This record gives sequence, structure tokens and C-alpha cells, in this order.
Amino acid sequence: MSNESKSIGERIRTLNAALGILAVLGVPISTGSIWLISQTVTWSAGTLQINKRLALCLALANLAFIIVAVIYLLKLRKRLSNARPYVEIISAKYGWGEDVVDMAEILQRKISEGKRKFHITNDLAGKDPLHGSPKSLTVEYLQYGKRQTKTVKEWGTLDFTESA
Repeated sequence: MSNESKSIGERIRTLNAALGILAVLGVPISTGSIWLISQTVTWSAGTLQINKRLALCLALANLAFIIVAVIYLLKLRKRLSNARPYVEIISAKYGWGEDVVDMAEILQRKISEGKRKFHITNDLAGKDPLHGSPKSLTVEYLQYGKRQTKTVKEWGTLDFTESA
């Protein structure tokens, strides 16, 4: 085998080893990162050698990428939280039979404040519409434009989070 093909084989083996290490560490890899990695590591006498200055540059570049991504996501989150709530309450009745409390305004206000989970109690309703009897909350709402209905028993949890 010629020295040139041996050199190419060593470079490929070195690059694969470096990529494997970065994959285990969970480092995002771009084309630029692959070039930098190929300049950062060498295979010498069966041992992986690392150029510490270039490795530091790679680490700092990835850290900068992560910081920029986090800042972007925080700004996006703030912008979305200031947007119109993705849940619009049509009606919300808490109680049993004819003995109910209208909770639509209460729930919509709390949703506008950013709350998405509610523990259904008399305290949330502001009063007990039927003392000593089991109650439930029936809510009609629009979520992302789709009309839906949920019924939750007293002491249960009403959840409007996306995964719910």
C-alpha cells in the first residue's frame, strides 16, 4: 500500500473517530465542523492526537451556536406569549344540573395570563354552586380554531397544554 493511500486511510479513520466522539458528546455537526475536526485531530502511532487550539475553537463555535439558539427561542417564546391566546373559551359551566356558575371569564382571563392547567375547585369558581354535592366543569372552547368540549369532575385537572 502506498504512503498516499495509507495517509488517506488514516485521515478517514481519524475523522470517523473524531465524529464518533462528538456524536457521543451530543455536539451538533456541520460541514464546517467536519473540516475543523479534520484539522483538529490526527492519528499517530495508533493514538488519536488532538490539536488543543483548534479543539477549543470548535467548542467555542458550538457554544456560540447554542447561545444564539437559546436567545432566539427565548425571544420567540416571549413573542408567542404576547400573542392572542391559542385557547378561546366559548362557555364554561361549573356545577350540576341547573345549579351552575359561569366560569368562562375566569378561565379566559387566566389563559390570557399564560395559565394552561386548572385544578377544578369551588375556589377557582369563586363559590360553591351546590354545597355538598359532586360537581363538574363543562367547557366549550376553540383551540387553534378547532371547536372542542371537555368535562372535568370537581378536584380534577383541566389541561389546555398542547400535549393534552
